[in-house]
Amino acid sequence: MATPTLPDGRVVAVTGSGDRTVRVWDLATGTAIGDPLTGHTNWVVAVATTTVPDGRVVAVTGSTDDTVRIWDLATGAQLGVPLPTPHTVYALAAARLGGEPAVVVCCESILAVAVIRAVRRPA
Repeated sequence: MATPTLPDGRVVAVTGSGDRTVRVWDLATGTAIGDPLTGHTNWVVAVATTTVPDGRVVAVTGSTDDTVRIWDLATGAQLGVPLPTPHTVYALAAARLGGEPAVVVCCESILAVAVIRAVRRPA
C-alpha cells in the first residue's frame, strides 16, 4: 500500500489485491475513487507511488504475474507497457536517483533499479 497526495490535495491509499486489481481510495471519505485499475493477470502484491517529471502522480505495481506496471493516478490509465521481471515481484519502493523518480524492485534474490524518465499512455 502507498499513500500519495494527488495534485488536487486529496490524500489517497493505493492498494493491490488478490483479485488482480489496483484500487485508489480517498482517505477522507473511505471510498474508492473510480473503477479498479486492471491489467495484471495475477495477485498484485507490491505498490509504490512517485511523481514523474511532468508532474503526474503515478503508482507502480508488482505482481505474481512477473510484471511491473505504471499507472497514472489522475486518469487510471496504464502508462507504457508492462515491464517483465524474471520472477514474482515481492516488494517495490519509490526513490529519487539524481533527482529523477525511480523504482526499486525486489524479486527472488534480484534487486533492480529503474529510473522512470518518460511514461506514455499505450496507443
